[in-house]
Amino acid sequence: MKKLFKLAAALCLAVVMAVSLAACNKNEQTSEAKEGLQVEGTWKKSLLKENEGAAAFYSDELNETMTLEANGSMTIRTMVQGKEVKQTGSWKLNGERLTVTNLEAEGNKQDKTYLYKDGKLVEEGNSKAIFCYVRQ
Repeated sequence: MKKLFKLAAALCLAVVMAVSLAACNKNEQTSEAKEGLQVEGTWKKSLLKENEGAAAFYSDELNETMTLEANGSMTIRTMVQGKEVKQTGSWKLNGERLTVTNLEAEGNKQDKTYLYKDGKLVEEGNSKAIFCYVRQ
């Protein structure tokens, strides 16, 4: 009977500890997740880590910044042959998904969705993504 009581007590203690640990891990969020993800500001186009060796090949594409304003407007600035090309649009954040609508892309509305991952904005649904945006 004593062994059964000790076994039951140990089992209860193990359950309580497991629940406590799960609750602690759930509450351990980044400060951005606790306060809500803040994406406003300027982001610079960069190569994803696995593509960093190709920087010279993509040097023109890397001359780009995306500025997200608090009012939901967005500006992309790209340097092409020494001249700035500017595109404007809007953005919307839903959790860790950032949807960018570029209203001036070849006269057509163009949406792209990025996931906030490891401090970067990475295009969602593009398994062959080469670029990301990093906060400046």
